[in-house]
Amino acid sequence: MNFKVFFITENEESQNWLKLKQLLDLLPEEVTSCFEPVCIIDSIEDSKLKLNPVGLINELHMCHNPSSVSRYLTHRSIYLKVVQEDIDSCMVFEDEASAGDIINFLLINPDLPE
Repeated sequence: MNFKVFFITENEESQNWLKLKQLLDLLPEEVTSCFEPVCIIDSIEDSKLKLNPVGLINELHMCHNPSSVSRYLTHRSIYLKVVQEDIDSCMVFEDEASAGDIINFLLINPDLPE
């Protein structure tokens, strides 16, 4: 099965990603090879999309919460990667997640539905 763990981070030098990488160095290659950092996309210009919120409430939300657009673009990029690389299943974590909790969860080898 083609499985990935995507870790959304500010950049590949962020403290949370580096901490996770240090923990991954202690694990076997078959575990560490599943992890991939995804840098936050903070500009709509690179995405070939146009921002056209439907309705005043959505327009106000996006004006007052520009990070919502960034989150959407970042998660969309992961979705496109899953489709393009024909990934069977994946998990997506933001860098606020505890690196230790992620590793512990995967080490208990949970029986997840396909």
